[in-house]
Amino acid sequence: MAEHDHEHGHQDYQKSSLSLWGAVSLGTGVMIGAGIFALTGQVAQLAREWFVLAFV
Repeated sequence: MAEHDHEHGHQDYQKSSLSLWGAVSLGTGVMIGAGIFALTGQVAQLAREWFVLAFV
């Protein structure tokens, strides 16, 4: 019984693991998101009181 549970757990791991395409997409999204947050501070410094309108 324990052997069967181990095999089932292994299949679930492979089924829900991250593919190469998924890893590349995740990395790209993280880099773009980090860039957006980094630029927000620079835009706030340059735009000052017009900061809210800078993103419209």
